[in-house]
Amino acid sequence: LPAYQTEQTLAGLQMEQQRSAQLLNTVLLLTLIALVAYAVTVVCGFQWISAPLRTIAKGTSRIANGDTDHRLGPVSRWNDEFTDLAANCNRMADRFREAEDSLSAKVEERSRQLVRSERLAGVGFLSAGVAHEINTPLSAITVAAESIQSRLREQLDPDHQDTTDALGRLDMI
Repeated sequence: LPAYQTEQTLAGLQMEQQRSAQLLNTVLLLTLIALVAYAVTVVCGFQWISAPLRTIAKGTSRIANGDTDHRLGPVSRWNDEFTDLAANCNRMADRFREAEDSLSAKVEERSRQLVRSERLAGVGFLSAGVAHEINTPLSAITVAAESIQSRLREQLDPDHQDTTDALGRLDMI
């Protein structure tokens, strides 16, 4: 009886060792499979998600910093959300370029109008000065002519031909 129990105990121990070894191998295999799956997930995540996002972020940052001629190239091999996002960023950059061109045209037109206004103001100022310079001597001549005319009327015979001619010319002056 004791020999039978010893053999049975040894056989049970060996079976338990084999089952433990099999379980250990199964756990190690599953751990290895999980690590490989994790590594594949990380690599694919970087390749399929992180790299396109970085490319889009760099391109949009460049556009936001004023380079409205920059366009994003293909960021993914598939026609997915990243491709749509890149296309939308390119459309946004096109609209920025159009707005910038429109504003530049408006600024150029306003500048031309301002230059034209300044020229007209200069011409107006010059003509006002010239008119003043001409009116001052003409006023003096008019006053002098009226003064001579009133003196001639007082001192000369109004019926004399020379007096009439002189008064007529002073009227013209």
